[in-house]
Amino acid sequence: MIPIRDIAELGGLVSQARHDAGLTQEQLATRVGVSRKWLGRLENGQNSGAEFTLIARTLRALGIRLVAEATEATS
Repeated sequence: MIPIRDIAELGGLVSQARHDAGLTQEQLATRVGVSRKWLGRLENGQNSGAEFTLIARTLRALGIRLVAEATEATS
């Protein structure tokens, strides 16, 4: 399990998984139903306002399971 603490770490995971799958940004974007530009921003950690359902579809297309774990709240 890989802990993801922010959008930049999530983007890095998506980028690595896409490369491992042998997909271009254009190919993955088409599978997910987003633009290549949207996917590029996500991979670069610049898409902090991305809709969760689109992120979930991207992860699903790459075979990534999202797991949440409760931690102590910080102020």
